[in-house]
Amino acid sequence: MRATFIALAVLTTLAIFAPRSRAAVITVPSPSINTIQNGIDASSSGDVIRIKAGLYEETVTIGVNQGGITLVGVGKVILDARPFAIANGPGLEVLGSGVTVRNITIRCARTGAGGDGHGLYVAANDFTGTKINVKHCEADGIHIDGSGATLSNCRIEVVSGDGIHAENALGLLVSKCVLRSIGSNGIDALGNDVRVLGCAVRGSTGTGIVVTGANSLTSKCKVESGGTMGIAIDGSNSVLENCVTRRTFDSGLYFDGNSGVVRKCVVDTTFASALFLTGIDATVENNVFKNVRDGISISNVIDALVRGNRVIYSDARGFRAQNSSNVRVLDNVFTSTMYAAIRFETSSLCVASDNVMKTCALAAEAAIECVSNGAVLERNRIDGCGVDGIRLTADDVEVTDNILRNCGEDGIDVESGDACVLDGNLVLGCTGEGIENNGTNTTITNNVMKKNRVDLANDGTLDAVLGNVFTTGGTNEDPLIDF
Repeated sequence: MRATFIALAVLTTLAIFAPRSRAAVITVPSPSINTIQNGIDASSSGDVIRIKAGLYEETVTIGVNQGGITLVGVGKVILDARPFAIANGPGLEVLGSGVTVRNITIRCARTGAGGDGHGLYVAANDFTGTKINVKHCEADGIHIDGSGATLSNCRIEVVSGDGIHAENALGLLVSKCVLRSIGSNGIDALGNDVRVLGCAVRGSTGTGIVVTGANSLTSKCKVESGGTMGIAIDGSNSVLENCVTRRTFDSGLYFDGNSGVVRKCVVDTTFASALFLTGIDATVENNVFKNVRDGISISNVIDALVRGNRVIYSDARGFRAQNSSNVRVLDNVFTSTMYAAIRFETSSLCVASDNVMKTCALAAEAAIECVSNGAVLERNRIDGCGVDGIRLTADDVEVTDNILRNCGEDGIDVESGDACVLDGNLVLGCTGEGIENNGTNTTITNNVMKKNRVDLANDGTLDAVLGNVFTTGGTNEDPLIDF
């Protein structure tokens, strides 16, 4: 009995300290494995399948029970999804979770009996794909339905669907991917906590990058020649930063969501708005928009800060707010806008402060066009606008401490409105009136008007005219005050 007990103890000890079996490395091809699918079928979770350089004419599936494996291309590995010219669905289909795929080219997937012709189709969680190249596929380049996926350094070219399409994509990371000649959207991701970093899209028929979901980050991406919009973000608490779009048909940037941030982006050449924004508590700062229709267009926005942006060469307006409230437009520079540099319409409690406008309002509208009650226009500098510098058609507007030079028509025109206040402004060298009032109960105090055709003209009613300074030297020196 004692000997038996000792023997059992020894066996137990050996079992406890026996080394765990190591993951297998399976090589394709090898004497018993001719195809990638053979290698996958021979694998278990944790195994690594090394695929030698070569052309493999097959479609491949990693099953639900084959999760946790790794496919690695060694050298130039091409998976051609047209075996014997039969349309057979995805080139590589991943149904097991925790799969990793590296350094493989997938081409020519066709929609057929096996499903849509995606290059790579993933219906599982925690997929990792690195250096996956996809070409000439009839559906999406990479299609992911699952959470926790990571795609890095991938390249997708000439596909009929989206370049990268992800749904139910909680925690998706797409990094340093390049997409060209895409039949729909470049990257289209649906899920919370998505990150799209350092990606480039050129030549998409749809939108370059679409992210739908809360808490997203889209950073350091480039979109060129987008068929519709450049980058579209739809989700609260999201950030769009350091991105560049060029030559888009629709808006360069589109943002719909609460507590959003758009900063340090560049939009160059679009037939629509450089940025279209809607939502609550938005921040738009330090962006550059040039060769656009509208620079920044906001609608149905509450509590927005628009600060430190530059808009250069706009076919319409530099900034436009509609149906919004508590919008602050501060420290921006607008150069060469065809219509208003800043336009407030059907909005309330808006502020335009410390902005610079050069050669703006070349036709029809004023450099600052205010059609919104209760606005504050202060410390702005306007130089060389084509028509009026500031035009008011609203009530209770405060216009204070602005500098207006060389306006093509009036410096400040109260076209209509009640109880507006004009105080401490400097108006120089306007072709029309320095200040013209057609409103009611207008207050005009402490302004300096010099060298205008007529310094002050009134065809409305005045509440007070005090402390103003007028000087001669205009094109029509007498009279300088026309009541």
